[in-house]
Amino acid sequence: MIWLRKFSIHSGLTAVGLILLVVGAKLWVVDLAGSSLPYRDQIDAEGESILRPWVEGRLEPSAFLAPHNEHRVVLTKLLSWLGVMANGQWDVYVQLCLNALLHAGLLLVVLRWLRGYLSGWRYFVLALLAVGLWVMPVDWENTLGGFQSQVYLVLGLSFLQIWGVLRAERADAWWWGGNVCGALALGTMASGMLSSLAVIAVLFIRTLRQRRSTPLDIASIGFSGLWVVIALYSRVSVPGHAVLKADSLGEFARALGQMATWPMTGHLPWSLLLALPAVVMIGRIIRQNKLSSRQTVLLGMGLWMLLTLVATAWWRGGSSPLISRYLTTYYFLVLLQGLALTWESRRPWQYGLAAGWATLILIGLWDASATTIKDRLPEISARAHRSEALMRNYFATADAGILSAADQADLPYPSAAVLAERWRHPSIQSLMPAAVRQPLHLPPAEHSDLSELPAAPYPVIAASPPGGQNEPWVWRSERQPPSALPVLRFRFSGGLGDPGSALHLRIVSDTATIELTPDGPARHRWKTINIFRPSGEWWIEIEDNDTIDRLALTAPVELGLMSWAAEKLIKFHFWWLSAGALLVGLGGLAGMTTRTPAAGIKPASPD
Repeated sequence: MIWLRKFSIHSGLTAVGLILLVVGAKLWVVDLAGSSLPYRDQIDAEGESILRPWVEGRLEPSAFLAPHNEHRVVLTKLLSWLGVMANGQWDVYVQLCLNALLHAGLLLVVLRWLRGYLSGWRYFVLALLAVGLWVMPVDWENTLGGFQSQVYLVLGLSFLQIWGVLRAERADAWWWGGNVCGALALGTMASGMLSSLAVIAVLFIRTLRQRRSTPLDIASIGFSGLWVVIALYSRVSVPGHAVLKADSLGEFARALGQMATWPMTGHLPWSLLLALPAVVMIGRIIRQNKLSSRQTVLLGMGLWMLLTLVATAWWRGGSSPLISRYLTTYYFLVLLQGLALTWESRRPWQYGLAAGWATLILIGLWDASATTIKDRLPEISARAHRSEALMRNYFATADAGILSAADQADLPYPSAAVLAERWRHPSIQSLMPAAVRQPLHLPPAEHSDLSELPAAPYPVIAASPPGGQNEPWVWRSERQPPSALPVLRFRFSGGLGDPGSALHLRIVSDTATIELTPDGPARHRWKTINIFRPSGEWWIEIEDNDTIDRLALTAPVELGLMSWAAEKLIKFHFWWLSAGALLVGLGGLAGMTTRTPAAGIKPASPD
């Protein structure tokens, strides 16, 4: 792989900057409207299928292969399980951070692929459009859904399969890696076999046009055919989803047109012109008597997108083919259309056509993003807060009536009765994220004065006198087991954190003492503070030597280390965005000052 043989400073800066930019943009959406609470499909596919059996000691390997609706989301289940094992909690925020990294990494792969076809202003325009697609929040369902790693995985593995297998002229690392990606794609979604179908179709077309077939072509068809056979053999039919299928050719054609012209769907039928360049390009390639490696890969990408659109229009044409979680797939279609317009552009009118196309696409993306930010995200944020409050109340009372009486839209699962059954088990409640998790049960301090305190979010375990006490007030909790998660989240009220107060809060073990010092007091309200507890058995100590101020403390909630880190990443999304933009700018400047193009920047041979 030529592009890995040399490292250039500007390509490295740009790559890191793009990752930070995409991750920062996605975490901004998460900060606006996200929730750490598992939602809908996760409750069955992860919680009921994998996590509860694991905690209860009855998890079988076959559970990872079990279907979820039409799909076998093996890799998504595996990622969830590994994350919970490492973190100690089933926290969607952790999944969302990982998903953001997956999508950012996929952008780098796509840009590297485009660099093999374009250079100069043409590459700059299409790369800028790709970055815009990746950072705009039009696919908010995938950004906010921990379960949606399957989308990034199926797109990434399918893309790498086509690129790796079809560019190879010998059984090298690219070829083997591409075939492995084709096998892994079967464990993401049912559509994971479409890239294998595209590989088979391209190799048959090339064989017919060139009237010969190499042993490598036969081996590639064999592997891809095996993946298709496995996918068809393991296919699952869900009768309840029949209503989602297109029930007529007209409905199928309507859905196909909507997808092919996104994000300008509202301007049908004129927006169908946007899809013509890709169709013309594929037709021209098929007519060639001899296909180069780049043409073969490009044909594979085009057929993969065509198969994806046809499958979606058929299986989901009866509903909306433009719901948010489908849009990430259409990013590849937009880039394929742009590549078709710019790849062999040599005349001024072609430049103008490409510029006009890019302008229309950006206008459509901007409108879709504005609608999402203005209308959708506030609604989703409000619903997420209601869902968390509802589940906190249910876990605190174990009253299933709370769920049955709630608004259906506020439930994280379609059925209140099924949700109550799924989450009534202590094994699954022990994995809940901090947002809904019940605090540790600590006996409250005797003689705690609860007067003059605001309403507490959790049980108050200790509260010193309001002021004017004649002697120090000291309280020490019972010893707590070392099995608690590493981070403790307290809510406190009072003057703790004020430099002038004589209030102290400590987490103590037999070997260490950790003083909690917040960044400011919380008089007449409750403020959150996180602390890494010491190892071993531990306890809490409060010392109040203040004759004016007081300190009150709620029972702590446990927090996994990865959960704590994910919350920090989300909180500081602006810094990742800013750092990403800065690094991309520095990378661009470094590239312009380089006298000779580096290997990682110039258009590379597909070989």
